[in-house]
Amino acid sequence: SLAKDLGKECSLVEMPAELFRAAWRLGSTQLRERAEFTTSLEPSDMLEPPVPSGECPNYELPVVVASGGLLESSGEQRMISLSGAQGRSDFVLLVLLGSYRANGPYNSMMQRWVKWSSAYAGLGLHECHIITSCSGDRLDGGSLPAAWLEAEAEAISSSGAAVLHDHHGIVLPAVQWSLGINITVSPFCLLLQGRRVVDCTDGGRSFDDVSMFEALKCHAPAVGPAAAGLARFEIIPGSDSSIVPASTSIELDKRKCLPVVGVAVGSVSWLAGVRVGWHLVRINGSDASTIGKAGVECRDLRQDDGTTVWQFTRVRLSKWEKNVSLSFRTWSSCIGISVDVSVDAACASLRRSFFQCCARPEIDDLDVCWALWKAGRWQVLKQHTPLWCSSPARPA
Repeated sequence: SLAKDLGKECSLVEMPAELFRAAWRLGSTQLRERAEFTTSLEPSDMLEPPVPSGECPNYELPVVVASGGLLESSGEQRMISLSGAQGRSDFVLLVLLGSYRANGPYNSMMQRWVKWSSAYAGLGLHECHIITSCSGDRLDGGSLPAAWLEAEAEAISSSGAAVLHDHHGIVLPAVQWSLGINITVSPFCLLLQGRRVVDCTDGGRSFDDVSMFEALKCHAPAVGPAAAGLARFEIIPGSDSSIVPASTSIELDKRKCLPVVGVAVGSVSWLAGVRVGWHLVRINGSDASTIGKAGVECRDLRQDDGTTVWQFTRVRLSKWEKNVSLSFRTWSSCIGISVDVSVDAACASLRRSFFQCCARPEIDDLDVCWALWKAGRWQVLKQHTPLWCSSPARPA
């Protein structure tokens, strides 16, 4: 886009100075020469960073679509700015899509946001800005898959979220300059407190219930344990006394469980006693493996009465330890855990699908693929992965 605009022979002097600065920072010799000779800006002006290190530029962009409250605050010009959000929310989740309008990972990210907007509101997280330089809703000549925009539509209707159009693509290069990184993924997410970047998804990781809770808790002013009902839970009678003698055996069917790989300190699950290494056995009476890792991370699992029932188990590691089974009820959509997919659960899921559909099921869950890959189940992958043509790259 910059190359196209800078290549025009007319109206170059009317182009925003930010375009020239962005072109200079891209490092292209042609763009730099073109920028130098078509503007009165000095090279020192072009080299000046647009924002201080570790901060986000103070953008003001037109609205593509927004929730009702944000649409009212956008005014007649239908513009939303980062500075304006500071009076409405202590924290802002900024989602940079680049040239994309939507994709699969973006839909998953917005599913998480829908949960966080209610569960973490007491920590000051009320607003989400999605910035895209895409001007339409088409993909390679066709319409975007409707599934990619489902979570966005839910976020617009149930939370403070707005999709903004960055016509010149200025914000993403400015963020790269400020953080000193090269953003190559979409979406790229930042948690902002004012203009300061509290955390971001650099290095290929993504925000989950654990990392988001811990980032908010560390930076939120005067956070109490009962903020927004984050610590509201109820041990189900009898479950806290289910610590049985070591001679008693608890049968743990790992085909039905999801191992807990992360627990946020201070979250509901941590206060209830859950720790890394435990297994999530059931949610609302259903086997955890049937809900899956994606379901636990992205779905609001509350029942009609607004509660969720969780059952965890820790099997003793030695004969001197005790087996523990713990069940509790929560009113929040997030309890501050991250889970993984076990190989046993992945294979059991495929077998269930085979018997239910009477056909060979195809794996459409990336987490299941990685679980089978890391365990060396090549034959299972070949049988159930469509378009298998080569071995996937070994994870770092």
